[in-house]
Order: sequence, then C-alpha cells, then structure tokens
Amino acid sequence: MPLHFPGHSKKKEESAQTALTKLNSWFPTTKNPVIISAPMYLIANGTLAAEVSKAGGIGFIAAGFDFRPGSPQLTTLSSELSLARQALGLTDPPLTPLPAIGVGFILTHSISVPHFVDTVLPILIEHSPQAVWLFANDPDFEFSSAPGAKGTAKQIIDALHHSGFVVFFQVGTVRDARKAVADGADVIVAQGIDAGGHQLAKG
Repeated sequence: MPLHFPGHSKKKEESAQTALTKLNSWFPTTKNPVIISAPMYLIANGTLAAEVSKAGGIGFIAAGFDFRPGSPQLTTLSSELSLARQALGLTDPPLTPLPAIGVGFILTHSISVPHFVDTVLPILIEHSPQAVWLFANDPDFEFSSAPGAKGTAKQIIDALHHSGFVVFFQVGTVRDARKAVADGADVIVAQGIDAGGHQLAKG
C-alpha cells in the first residue's frame, strides 16, 4: 500500500515511498513503519538494540567519541556488540551479520577522529553490525583539512562503504546536510532545534 502524507505533493509521496523501500532493502528484517532507536550515549546498549531489531526496527548502540588506541569506549563497544549477538541468538562461528543493528559515533573530538579507521573499523568488521550512525563532526577540523584527509567525515564514510556498512549521518543545519550528502552518506538524520540541546546552530 503506498504511503500518503496529507498536504504533500504526489512527487514527495513517491519520494518518501522510494526512501522507505530502499531502507527495507538495506534492512530486510524491518517492518513498516520502520522504528529506529537512536544511539543515545550511555543509554542505548546492545540489549536495547537487539530488542528493537527483534521487533522489526533498527537498533543502534551508542559507542561514544574516544577512538584512540586502548580507549575503554572501544572495549565497551565490543562487549555491547557481543551482547546484541547473544540476545539475537547469533553466537555460532563464523559470525553472521547482525540484522538491523547499528552503531553510533560522535565525531566532535578532532584529536580522536583520525584513529577511527584504524581502531573502530576492525571492531565493526569483526562483529558485523549493518549500519553506522555518525554525528557532530568538528566543522573547524573538517574545513581546515584536505578533502578525504584522515579523520574527515568523507574519509570515514568512504572506509565504511568499502567495508559494506550503510551510513546514517545526523545533521543540525542545511549546510551540514548538504555536506553529508556530498561526502556520501546514505541516510540523513535531520535534527530539529528541539533535539535535547544537541544543536550545532541556533534555531
């Protein structure tokens, strides 16, 4: 049954239906309407993500912002991904992909993001979640770095795509949305001015 949004043009309705179809194709276990649990830091863990996945949604695990070698946040991420796998009954080797499970990362720490590909990506490849949610890359770091430089959003997105992950990108401004699209993000999470204070520009 096609979606209908009162007050919207037919073209917009068709666009929304196309986006939903694409989301379902990326995450075949999802049921419409697709419910997505956001990777709220210190709240969204592996157990919650697994339960959302079981219910036909997409569950995200919050992984934090410290990607430096030896970071406790990376150790915790590995543990939470293992818990999600256990909750979904996917413990037999070789590890099968985690259906409709994702991981969220905060990119505000320019001292940390250059380590992402070297420290985070191996954990993601080992545990096989299906998506990665990125948020709040440092604009000063982004615009002072060469295109594709280590730790930039584009470099991280390219590396994630190369390894087969769907990339969500949370933005708080139109400028950031355009940049995320240009950098290759698959899904734009459009954040309103009411987003719990996590807003990169004044509304």
